[in-house]
Amino acid sequence: MVLELIANQSGGNASQVRVLSSPPVGDDMTKTSQLVKDPEWQKVRKSLLGKWKEKPEWCCSQLKKYLGSLSKTTNNKIKIVMNYLTGTAFRIGKIKPPCVISMRTQLSLEIKKRKAKKLWT
Repeated sequence: MVLELIANQSGGNASQVRVLSSPPVGDDMTKTSQLVKDPEWQKVRKSLLGKWKEKPEWCCSQLKKYLGSLSKTTNNKIKIVMNYLTGTAFRIGKIKPPCVISMRTQLSLEIKKRKAKKLWT
């Protein structure tokens, strides 16, 4: 919540507080810890557990299915998947199939496009 303090006309302490906006919701929600609680994402994430070593292409296809059309998907879904693909197992190289590198590249490019159009929040 964003608050604005309104100063007293006599120059003293602020005497009123006005709410300027409400907490972010839906696609405006930006905190990763809140985003990853999405039930749809949790279902996908759980389906990937323990499968990357044996079925990396299948895992990547599940992430693509979750995202849908990259140009039409929400910023939140991109943030969730990018957060997942930059997690510890991927960062230290424990999970490193080519499809992950490709997907991270595609997501990065989409983020850059949206930032250039001022559509990334």
